[in-house]
Amino acid sequence: MNFRFEPKTVRMERPIGAATQQAVTEGSLELPANMPDINRIVRIEARPVVTDWEASENQVVVQGAVDMILLYAHDETVPAAGRPPSGDIEAEAAHVEGELLEDEPPATETREALYRYTWRRAGSFEAVLEIPGVHSQAFVDLTVRSETVEAELHPGGRGVEVEAVVAVSAQASELATATVPVKGRSFPADAGAVETAVPVEHVLGRGTAHVSVDGALAVPPERTCRRVVHVAAVARPSQAIASPGEVTVAGVLEYQVLYVDEARQLHAGTWQEQTPFAHTFAVPEAAAGAPVHTETRVTSVEAAPGDGGREIRVWADVQVAVRSAAVQELSLVESITGSEKLDVRYRTEPVAVEEWVGAARQRAEVTGTLELPQGNPPIERILIDTARARVEDVLVLEDRVVVSGQVDVEALYVARSPGQPVHAVEWRDAIPFEIEVSLPGAEPGLEAQAEVQVEDVALDLINRETVEAQVRLVASVRLTRGCERSAVVEAVAVLPPD
Repeated sequence: MNFRFEPKTVRMERPIGAATQQAVTEGSLELPANMPDINRIVRIEARPVVTDWEASENQVVVQGAVDMILLYAHDETVPAAGRPPSGDIEAEAAHVEGELLEDEPPATETREALYRYTWRRAGSFEAVLEIPGVHSQAFVDLTVRSETVEAELHPGGRGVEVEAVVAVSAQASELATATVPVKGRSFPADAGAVETAVPVEHVLGRGTAHVSVDGALAVPPERTCRRVVHVAAVARPSQAIASPGEVTVAGVLEYQVLYVDEARQLHAGTWQEQTPFAHTFAVPEAAAGAPVHTETRVTSVEAAPGDGGREIRVWADVQVAVRSAAVQELSLVESITGSEKLDVRYRTEPVAVEEWVGAARQRAEVTGTLELPQGNPPIERILIDTARARVEDVLVLEDRVVVSGQVDVEALYVARSPGQPVHAVEWRDAIPFEIEVSLPGAEPGLEAQAEVQVEDVALDLINRETVEAQVRLVASVRLTRGCERSAVVEAVAVLPPD
């Protein structure tokens, strides 16, 4: 008499390792002829993108390009403030031939005007990351970010020498397929089975795509947009729906724009829940209602005046990544017992599984007092503020996970100095954070994956050289345990002699 086992196949994602490496790109960049000269560099931003990558034995080779976005000031001669145009000046009795009033204001004055220019694919970089165990079939999640950018103005004011440091991070994993024998329907009544329920995350599929998004942002009716000098965007996924054979992701973009109106006045605006985006991924194993994890990242964004300055046209590229997986319980038969009338013989084999422990999210708010670096002029008002979180350590403890790191903060502000020029300031490692995520079943030694995103940042001016930063964070943690379980793969029942 044979026992019947039914094979059950699961696809589990097994972590391999992670690595980070820095790469340097540099170059000499020249402005086109239709752009005015550079009198002062306000800010230069390096925006790296991955163009190609390849995983081989124990290493990942990443190639990429860098867009350089320059915000600079140009001295323009404009009519003096408070002086009417020359056509409106009336004859004054104090004017005589060859004589002028001594207190007559100047006809013109020099002011700084802001301009923005982007060099697409201005530099390139390559990084070789050593990750033991990685191979050509591994899945690699890549992130690139700008660490530092240094720029030196050319003597003629028509170009800059740029050197940028880019950090390349890779997190490698592999899909491990395991066919596990589970107890079938026909099982002798006299036999007993010792079963263990092992939860695993069955991966249904993955997908990555780049979505082009464009639209228009309405300018307040009391002003018009003459030119855009800064634009930033964040993609917010709103829903991810799994249906048989496919996964659809939808979301919206939020924008921060700094622009100049027809009166040469500077304005900062925020537009929330604006241009929508959506993409459908083919995931053959997807089932209706299956859980979906979504990541969105804006890789490039541009803006320009439209409709005579009554709107701002925006164009963005959004990288969308989805991962659909469902937690299942495998009932592994560890042993079989017989009875007085039934003698059971069985054979076991070790089965490698990636046991699922759990996942959790935790929101937190951190604050910090930031002093202006030496050399920066006092602050009149803040125009644009951004923040970025960097995870430095993940500690797994009993029933909880502690994620710690640093928040970097950047801002553009109007200086409290003659002419009120615009300046940029960056605070590296501005605010430390330590977020405790409650996760039942956690224990030291488990494999943890964690990420921290900035949900919102607000800078409050304490005095002209000090600001208080309030940053809202959300930490996401998932825990697994790689282990081997012993499972019965075949068994036979031997009847006692008559």
